[in-house]
Amino acid sequence: MRVAILSDIHANREAFEACLADAARRGAQRLVLLGDIVGYGADAVWAVRRAMELAASGAVLVKGNHDEAAVRDCGGMSADAATAAAWTRSVLDAQAKAWLDALPFEVEEEDRLYVHADAHDPAGWHYVRDAEDARRGLAAVGARLVFCGHTHVPALFGLTAAAKLV
Repeated sequence: MRVAILSDIHANREAFEACLADAARRGAQRLVLLGDIVGYGADAVWAVRRAMELAASGAVLVKGNHDEAAVRDCGGMSADAATAAAWTRSVLDAQAKAWLDALPFEVEEEDRLYVHADAHDPAGWHYVRDAEDARRGLAAVGARLVFCGHTHVPALFGLTAAAKLV
C-alpha cells in the first residue's frame, strides 16, 4: 500500500492542497497526518475542516502540539507560536476544538507507529533532533517503523539488529 505522510501543515492551505494533490497524483492509498494541522497559518478553520473530511475518509491523524494549543493555552511556546495559538483559539468553533482535542497522541498500525513528537513521550512534545533522541524513541516502542513530525527537518534514523544506530 502506498502511504502519503504529511506533517506540520500549520494551516497553510496552499501547501496542504498541493501536498494532497501530489499524493493523489502519486497514487497514495492511505494518508497519514502527523499533527500540527493548525498553527501559524491563516486558514485554521479550513485546515481543520479538511482534516476532518480526510479522517472521515480513513486518513490517520495524530495530535500535534499546535493542535493542543489551539484548544487550551499550555504554555511553553515561543512568543510567535503563542500568539498564533491564541489567534487560532479565537477563530475555531467548539466543534473544531473538540475534534482537535480528541485526536490521539499516537496511532499504531501494523508495524508502524505514527506520532507528532518523540515516541518515548508523545505528549511531552520533545523534539527528535539527533541520533540519541531517535534511539530513546525507538527503544521505547515495539513498532518496527516510527514516523515522527515536529522537527520541520527531514531525517532518517535506524537501529541495526545489534542495536547500532545508523
